[in-house]
Parts: sequence; structure tokens; C-alpha cells
Amino acid sequence: MVACSSEDPITGTNPIDPANRLDITAPELTTVTVGSNRVQLEWERHADTSVDGTVIFRREVTPDAEEEGFKKVGETDALSYLDVQVRDNRQYEYKIAATRGGFYGQDTTAIEARPGFFTAVINNQNPFTNQPSVTLTFGGLPGTEAVQLSESPDFTAATWRAFASSVNFTLSSGDGDKTVYARLRFTDGTQSFPVFDSIRLDTRAIIAAVSFDGSDVRAPGETVRFSVDVGETDGTATVSVAGLFSNVPVFDDGNGGDAVAGDGIHSRSVLLPAGSSVTAARVTGNYTDAAGNRASALDAPRTLTVRRAPDGVTLLSATSVPPPDNAAVLITWSQSTDGDFAAYRILRGTSPTVGASDKLVGTVTNRNTLEFRDTEVAEGVT
Repeated sequence: MVACSSEDPITGTNPIDPANRLDITAPELTTVTVGSNRVQLEWERHADTSVDGTVIFRREVTPDAEEEGFKKVGETDALSYLDVQVRDNRQYEYKIAATRGGFYGQDTTAIEARPGFFTAVINNQNPFTNQPSVTLTFGGLPGTEAVQLSESPDFTAATWRAFASSVNFTLSSGDGDKTVYARLRFTDGTQSFPVFDSIRLDTRAIIAAVSFDGSDVRAPGETVRFSVDVGETDGTATVSVAGLFSNVPVFDDGNGGDAVAGDGIHSRSVLLPAGSSVTAARVTGNYTDAAGNRASALDAPRTLTVRRAPDGVTLLSATSVPPPDNAAVLITWSQSTDGDFAAYRILRGTSPTVGASDKLVGTVTNRNTLEFRDTEVAEGVT
């Protein structure tokens, strides 16, 4: 063990007698930064241009610290040194000295550092906020006197403010992911490495479109897929059909009628209630996002009618009118027994299966009229 000053012995390998150490003044320590199991020292470039490096000494502050003395822990030609051979919540003292050709100059007075695990949390770790003003809470060692907050990791234009266990911070404008960095300063003059937390600022919710599949007219017991396009995967979306049902949840999870999970379109296949009946009902979507923003309700561009299909009638005959009369076919059928009868519709096709896509040749609105004469036919055509 050799002494580097009369007060504090320093162990190391100083090639010359400490009493005759080089006449080089001690470096100027500028910053001591602490984090979890690490301490970083920074100093200014020495005025003596012949200086070729800096040696770093450390001791742990214990009841026997004076007897243990300082030990050399590193040497560098840079202007900083990161010590990772330390442990959280222990007190250390450091000294540094300039070197020339492997010989030490004067060492600095001791400076203390206490590494620790520091944290900063925004809004109790809520992933979303709809307000630009947020609250940061801190965890770490006692003895914190000031804090810097910034959305820039280099703390551009950030100023120190008095420390409290929780402080307010206003996020920059514009929705999106925000990261807030915090740097703590302690009463011993050291400061912490930056800690940070992130949150998404979301100040509005919008419904882009509301829709349903299939035709506008459906029957009770049919399944209809309703969709609400909000452009977000989280939150709560619902659909309502006036006079039929209200606020049925729709989802963006790829199940139950939702085609693609995570595409921002919330969908669901809904079984129309038996016996239900609505005419030209509005289909309305509502949405509240994960940040609590409620979108303006939006109606689908078309309405939905749900009604029971009428009981069928029986085609009794289709008889060609013989010459010399003009070509015609006389159609007869059984009478409808539906209480809400509206009309008989007569369709004609040239294949055995006549359907809704074939030509509508006539409509009869009198329940008691049970025949129709089709005069738009041609001889020799079935």
C-alpha cells in the first residue's frame, strides 16, 4: 500500500514514490452519474497537454473505510469512466489523478456516489391517456433534490425542478406514442442516468364507417354481419338497429364474424330475433376508445328492413290461349291468407326454375284477384 496524499492512502502501482509524484494538478471532475450497479465519472480535459490519461481510485464507505483505503479500479485516456463493479445501495468514494508516462499526478478530493435502481412511471403504467397533462411517479433512493423531465433523451432545453415523489408533465402536441425521460439529482451532487416511461396520447376517436352484409331486406332468424370501422384495435364498439336491438358489442378479434383480427374493423354476426319486424331501420355504430374518447355515433348509409316472408301461394295453372286470339298465357293461383297481404308478383323465365332475377311481368294488389293474363309472350317459346 502506498499513499497518494497525507490523508488517504491509495493502493495501486505508482512507479514512483508518492512523495515525489509528478507536479500535475488534479483533474476537474464535472459529473458523477449513478444507476443500477454502475457509476460514471466525467471530467474536463486537462490543461497540461502532456497529460496522457487518468487513473481512477475507489473505496466503499464502511466502518473500516479509512483502514481499507482507496484502490485503483481503472485507467483511461478518455474523459469519462464507467464503473460497473459496484452494487446498488452501497456508498462509494472516488478520486482521480492525471497520468503522464504511467506516473500519477495529484489526486482529487474524494467524491461520494451511491448507485441504485431508479424508476419513472407515467400515470400508474396506464398505456393510454386522452389528456396531454400526465403525472410521473418516481422510485429510488432517498436524498433526491431535483429532477429534469424531457421528451428528448439528451434533455434539450430541460431545466431542473424541485423533486417530489410525483410531478406533472405536459406532453407535446399530436396524438401518438410519447416517451418521457427523467434525470434525478441528489443532495450529494451526483445525478442519475436517464430513466423513462412511455404512453400513448390519444385525444379523439372516430368512426370511419358502419355497414352490414347482404341485402337491405332480411327475414327473422337470418344472420347478418355488422361492422364498425374505427381504425383502432382496442376500445369498445357496438351496433344498434332501431326497434330491433341496442348496443350489441362488435369485436376486432377474428372471431364470431370478424374477418381479420387487428385491422381496426370491429365486426360480429348477429342472429335476427325470431318474430322480429322493422322497416327501414337505422343501423348505428358507437365507439369508445381505450383512452376513454367517445366517437360521434354514425349511421350506416343504408337502412335494414326485417320482416317475415309471406306464406307461399300455389300456382294452379298456366294455360296458353289458343288461336285465333293473340299469343297469351293465363296464370291462376291460390289465394293468400297473410294478414298483411300487399301484392302478388308474377315473374316469367325461359327455364324450369323461375326466380327473383327473372322478368317481373305483372303485379296484382287485390287479394281476391287470382289470375293474370300475360300477353307479352311469343308463339313457340316455352
